[in-house]
Amino acid sequence: MRASVAAPDPLVISATQAFSVSAGVATSVMPTRPGTGYDSTVEFKLDPPVRRVAVVVPSIDRQERLSALAATGGLHDAQHVLLVTSYLSPALVNACRSLGVNAIDESGNAFVKDGNTLVLISGRPRATELRRPSLWSKRSLQVILALLVRPALLHESRRTIAMFAGVSTGTAHTTVQTLLQRKDLIERGDGLAFTNFDRLLDEWVTLYPSLLRESLKLGRYRATEPNWWTDMLASNDEWMLGGESAAALMT
Repeated sequence: MRASVAAPDPLVISATQAFSVSAGVATSVMPTRPGTGYDSTVEFKLDPPVRRVAVVVPSIDRQERLSALAATGGLHDAQHVLLVTSYLSPALVNACRSLGVNAIDESGNAFVKDGNTLVLISGRPRATELRRPSLWSKRSLQVILALLVRPALLHESRRTIAMFAGVSTGTAHTTVQTLLQRKDLIERGDGLAFTNFDRLLDEWVTLYPSLLRESLKLGRYRATEPNWWTDMLASNDEWMLGGESAAALMT
């Protein structure tokens, strides 16, 4: 029985096409062998040809995130890995060069180095057309975190996933379906399963600072009467004290 071959990620297809146009170098995208943790290999028709397995990260907007991704995702292995993303600013292309990260984007910007062969394209404007639905949003990050910290949810209903993640059932369903389309999840007889837990975790950690962290910060408030809480010491399980007030009661 022959195992089915997953279709390449749409972002890989659009980025390689953009590279061919901007660099004048033909490319081809091929599936990788099952079990490698990568869904496609990109070949650049240089002399000699250059092959890299593709690591897809939909969005990178800061050099710090690129550095973190290079450290956690193994992108420093320039002889093996190609970062594929939606857009690389001139600063990010320069960072790729400094870090030794081979990368291409949907606008035709690129840094590809192999031995004495170097292709560096920078400054092309961001592509305006949306070629693929985005998985990464605040709510989807919450769903993915729920699945990462509690993998048993992969065997539960979308409603249960939504309740644990604190999102709507529709958001949970859409996120899970997108993960299935991206081949981050696969369906088995007893439920869903991760195809590469570590890769998805690295991608989540990379995007968390800019997409989710700010929205989780709690507000800070000041009462007109500092000791307002002393009148609320009756036993009540509908509220809890924290911070200095709780410490004062305990000590």
